[in-house]
Amino acid sequence: MSMRAKDEDDAGGLPFTKRLVRTAVLDAINVETFQSLLNQPLAWIVEAPAESWVEPVVSVLRHLIDQRVEDKSGLSDPHLFRSETGSKSTRARTNHLDDMANIIGGEIALGKSVIGVAADPERQLPAILVRNCDRWIVVPKPAATDVARALSEFYDESVSPEDVGAPDVLNLSAMAFAVRPGSSVADTLKRLCATTAAPPSSADNGIPDLAELAGYGAAKTWGMALARDIQRLRRGEPGITLKDLPKGILLEGPPGVGKSIYAMALAKTTQLPLETTSVSRWLSAGDGHLDDALKAARAAIEAARAHRPGLLMIDEIDSIVDRDSQEGKYAAWWINFVNGVLDLIDGTLRYPGLITIGACNNASRVDPALRRAGRLDKVVKIHLPNKADREVIFRCYLGRDLASEDLEPFAQMTEGMSGADIVRIVTEARQIARDAAREVRPADLAAAVAPPIEMDKELLLQTALHEAGHAVVATVLGLKVGAVQVGASGAGLGATNFARRRRPMTFADVEDYVVATLGGRAADEVLCGAVDAGSGGAEASDLAVATSLLAGAHGSFGLGEKLAFLGAADRVAATLSTNEQLRNGVEADLSRLQQRANDLVRRHRREIEAVAALLVEHRFVRGEDVARLCREATVSTRNAFDAERSA
Repeated sequence: MSMRAKDEDDAGGLPFTKRLVRTAVLDAINVETFQSLLNQPLAWIVEAPAESWVEPVVSVLRHLIDQRVEDKSGLSDPHLFRSETGSKSTRARTNHLDDMANIIGGEIALGKSVIGVAADPERQLPAILVRNCDRWIVVPKPAATDVARALSEFYDESVSPEDVGAPDVLNLSAMAFAVRPGSSVADTLKRLCATTAAPPSSADNGIPDLAELAGYGAAKTWGMALARDIQRLRRGEPGITLKDLPKGILLEGPPGVGKSIYAMALAKTTQLPLETTSVSRWLSAGDGHLDDALKAARAAIEAARAHRPGLLMIDEIDSIVDRDSQEGKYAAWWINFVNGVLDLIDGTLRYPGLITIGACNNASRVDPALRRAGRLDKVVKIHLPNKADREVIFRCYLGRDLASEDLEPFAQMTEGMSGADIVRIVTEARQIARDAAREVRPADLAAAVAPPIEMDKELLLQTALHEAGHAVVATVLGLKVGAVQVGASGAGLGATNFARRRRPMTFADVEDYVVATLGGRAADEVLCGAVDAGSGGAEASDLAVATSLLAGAHGSFGLGEKLAFLGAADRVAATLSTNEQLRNGVEADLSRLQQRANDLVRRHRREIEAVAALLVEHRFVRGEDVARLCREATVSTRNAFDAERSA
């Protein structure tokens, strides 16, 4: 019979908390190896998962030491000691550690093993032991499977890990109060659930699972791999321990790109507690003294370390700048601060199961020592989301709201915005709907993207006719219209989103897109009596877009009379002022296509006026509503024609 089996057989009457601690210790060490090495002058550190565990861990180790052999002749007992806690001053604590170092040095000199037990060995045990230990054993925080196994043994009744939940196993007093001899398992499980201190990340606060996030690339891949490993740990699969988990990741990206949301989504997906802090919070602690800043950093890191496995997010980590770049009056302060923080983080990264997420705007500013192998050496850039990503983000945060709506128009309208911007837009849209005592509508999203502005009635109608001209001409040409908006801040006087056909572009496709682009100017001329300067004057204006596209067709895409490639489309358009032949060709096309747009506006005047009326009333019209009005007008015209022919 093995030593472990013998020890387990002897544990029949153990209280539940001692049983739980004993199981955790036995999971951390090989009993036979441990006992065989005790007669050698080795230095051991045994790290307990929490302060309340230190004394029980010492008790288990003492029992194993006493059990090592039946005949102890010729063997000397190792020096087993625990860290001393309390509110000692820094000087008193230093003196105490010095005394402890002298004692263990003398014990080693006598040929004895020394075993120090602490929850925070680097601060609570002598530095000479921390730096020169021969064995460092980490007692793991019990998982739900361990609690279920201990409960099953204690009550002699099968208990499922799913029923256990996530009790606060680091608080042995709370565990002892919850698990009582003679109580029923059902009542015990209820009391255990009451001890659960759910981390903020586990709350249903609108944060999506990591799998639902869009635009995170390699960071998402890394996080999903971590989530799979956490599940393997919880299932107790062989071949994986806390030491196999990654140390951390450094996220780089512009403000608002969603680095904090990523950390919260990772916590929700892995069901790990998340501690968040920032370098600016450390720097603002106390009166700005170095000790105050380092104390704040240490407190944040210690809070995270108590929850292993767990997550620690350090924002603004690029404030831990390269020490070699520091000069001037405060260089010494910064160098000492960076050294102190690096020491703390380095200590954190060596604790198995504590995963650090650094976040910054510019990773090149971070001290290289922090990014070296074994620290935050996994650097991932997070970019602003593209259109497809923005559509997914809208869908994710809207949830059941607008479930049947096409959100592509809003993805188009939010070009250049971050995930945080989209979260704000959804929040504001819901506020608009609540104020109106109804469900969220597409117009609410549009108003949140670009809030309405005050406009003169005549200008509002003219703008509505212009945008309706774009929308109706695009629709009758078979182009997909996303949304039409007028009188909104950030969108000029109006905006119409329509897309090119999803196929390799022909010259006919170019012409149709240009005609739709000129549809607003055609409505100005045909319906309002004259064109104005609103269709030109800027690089993003209708005339600029139409001109650039036609120039590209002739000199870049090979769709005109000439096949010569004159450069990228935007570069070709820039040569129009000096290339007379190209300019004449583009001008001829523009004149011809403008006339075609005018003809379409005359033919579909009723539809344009109907869309414009909706725009004046609501400031926002969906593409599908434009298509519906065009279909209704076609049916009405056909019925009138049939009636006239029958008469």
